[in-house]
This record gives sequence, structure tokens and C-alpha cells, in this order.
Amino acid sequence: MINNSYSRVLRFLTERKPLLLHATGVFLLSIAITILFWRYLPASFQQNDNSDYTTIYEPVARNILNGAGFFLTNGAPALNYPPGFPIILAGIFWLARALGLPESLVYSAFTLLCMGLSSMLIFLFSVQIWGIRGGWLSALFFMTYPFVLWLTKQPNSEIPYMVVFYASLYLFWLGMHKQKKPGWLLLISGILAGFAMLIRPIAVGMGLILFVILLIIDKKRPMILRFLLGLAILFGSFLAILPWEVWAYQNTGQLVLLSTGSVPSIRDGLTFAVESKNYRQNIVIPADVVHLQNEFVAENASMNSLGEVIGTVKKHLIQEPLTVIKLFLIKSARSWYGTDTGSMEPDIIAIQLVYILFILLATVFVWHNRSSIPGLLLFVWGFVFYFWLMTTMVLSILRYMVPVIGLLALLIPEFVNVLLRRLSLTRPR
Repeated sequence: MINNSYSRVLRFLTERKPLLLHATGVFLLSIAITILFWRYLPASFQQNDNSDYTTIYEPVARNILNGAGFFLTNGAPALNYPPGFPIILAGIFWLARALGLPESLVYSAFTLLCMGLSSMLIFLFSVQIWGIRGGWLSALFFMTYPFVLWLTKQPNSEIPYMVVFYASLYLFWLGMHKQKKPGWLLLISGILAGFAMLIRPIAVGMGLILFVILLIIDKKRPMILRFLLGLAILFGSFLAILPWEVWAYQNTGQLVLLSTGSVPSIRDGLTFAVESKNYRQNIVIPADVVHLQNEFVAENASMNSLGEVIGTVKKHLIQEPLTVIKLFLIKSARSWYGTDTGSMEPDIIAIQLVYILFILLATVFVWHNRSSIPGLLLFVWGFVFYFWLMTTMVLSILRYMVPVIGLLALLIPEFVNVLLRRLSLTRPR
């Protein structure tokens, strides 16, 4: 019975059915899995613990909806975060009002749409590398990943961000491998990268990374042509963020790179274990690192710009290098399991270790087979290390790393392929 069911599934994944049929199946299955997650998530976990939503995103969205523009309730320009997510929320609130439906219901539908699209984009991306079966494996890995599903339980900017993030990378991959007239695909990829920056400022270096990857991987084209195509990506990103940059300058008289939230987030990352903010649980770290964090708290008033933060960290690095290094190693590790509240971290570590084991094994297998898929590891791990570095620099929590799971899912088909080959060799004949 099990063998027959497995055979039917395998035939479905390998038959030459229309790609659109498979993509639709991925889309609908992702939605179904998300709904099941919501249905069986315990009530104690369903409350909204995203303070950024209630204090900034929602108020700004309602100001936009009411015609008051990108301003906080106190009248100050809303520059703490980029405008992408508030604009999306304003659109959701408007649609709910127009249809006479609860805002929570319309937002839930939007979340399901984003999950379906993200899973479908990962599927289509993986198909370019591994074929239909590989596409399904990558999509299943992503859509069942517990911490992707966790983000769907409440309004989080990562949900719409993943759609434009994966769309940009997918079009980049298509454009890089397109022999004739790839410029338009790469330009659109750059524009989408700019939109991703306007939703999540952590993507600020995305266009530059794509530019560098194109120069390194796309060896079939002359360097000058690769350079010009890379400029198309950067130009697209610039076009996307330009209106926001102009608005921010007009309202502040200063150049603002996406948002003003980077310095507070970096400071928060330097003091996360000693500033409870009335919601953080006790986070256990070594005593010397606690002392260092208390010193950062005392110097908080002198860290109002990126240059001042760097100067303060540099001073402590000279005075107590081992403790500073220890702090950043802790932050680096917490990027893969930390939460803003400090809750459930032992459980998260246990789950993450399983997934990280699969990912590392898949990476090793892809490395051994890299000649048939050139550039894949550089592409995937280039972005992983970028997001890992950015997360380590600010408040190091898993939520910021979740979007790269969709990229790491692109490696999983090779892990399964190797596993099936080895099982077939050991099976009695």
C-alpha cells in the first residue's frame, strides 16, 4: 500500500504535466497548510506580540488611509521604518472598508495569498535547477517550515516582503541565464529588490549583492556586458526607492537611507539581555558580557548616529576585546534561534538543529555536484551570509533570518536525490 502510494506520488512529480498545474497545486497546498497551522495553533500562542505593528505600522497605515500621509500620531514624519508595509496595510484597510468585511479577515486572506505566492515562486525557481520533482521538494520544505508559519499568525512585514524578495531573485536567475536581451528581466529584478527594501530595510544591500553575483557567476558574457547588466539592477533599485528618499528629504532636510531605525536597532542589539522593555524574559549570557551590555546602556545617550555607535563599540573592543568578540559571537548564534521576548528559545534550538543539519548536508552534496549547477551555492550562501551579518549587527532574532529559508530550500532536492540514490544501492535486489 505504501509503495503504491509512493509510486503514484512519484509519477505525478515526474510526469510532463503543465507547469501551471504544478504551480497551482503548490499555491493551494501552501494555503491549506497555513490554514491548518492556524486551526491547530494553541490559543495561548495566537495573541499578537509584534509591538512594532501597534505602535508604528498600524497608526501610520491609518493616517495614510485617512489622507494624513506618512506621519506618526504625534505629527512627526514616519521614518522609523520604510513605507512599504504601512502602504500595504492601508490598502488592506481600504479594501476591508469597501467590501464591508472585518479587517482581520481581509488581512488573513492577504497572508494566505502571500504564502501561496512565496511557495509558488520557490517552486518555479527550484524547477529551473532541479526540475518538477525538485521544485516540489523545495516548496514543501519552505511551506512546512515552522517559523515561516509562525510569522503568519499576526501582521508581520516579512510576509509580503518574502513575495517581492523571491520574485526579484527568481527574475534575476532567469535573466542571468537568458542568452538574448536579459536586460529587462534584470531591470525588473532590481525594481523588485527596491520594493523589498521599502518593506524591510535589512534588504538595503540586495541590489549590490545581485550586482556582484552577476559579475562572478555569469562568465558566458564579457565583463563589460555583465557590468552594464549589473548597473540595470542597481538602476531599478534606485528607481523604486527614489520617491521615498525625495519625500524623506523634503520633510526632514536630511538624506535618509530607507529609515532612521537602524541606530536604535543596533543599540537594542547591544543591550538585549539587560533591558527588559517590560516584556523580555531573562536571557542568560556570561557575566562579563552582561557587564559590557550595562556599559553600553550607560553610554546610550552618546550613541545617536551610526558613527557614534561604531566609535563606542571600537572603544570597548580596544579595552576588552575578548568580551566584545564574545558578545558578537552570542549575537551571531542567536540569529538562528533568538526571539525578541526571549521566550521558547530552547524549543526553537531543538527544531532548528534538525533543519540546520539537513541544510548543511544538502550544502555538502551540492558542493560535490557543483559543476552541474554552477553558481548556486554562491548565490544562496551569499545572501544567507549577508542576512546573517545584518542580523548580527542589529537585534539578533530568528525572525530576521526566516526569509533566507526559501533560498536554502533550493539546496534540499540534492540532499533528497543523494539519499534516494544511496538507499537504492543498499536495497536488496
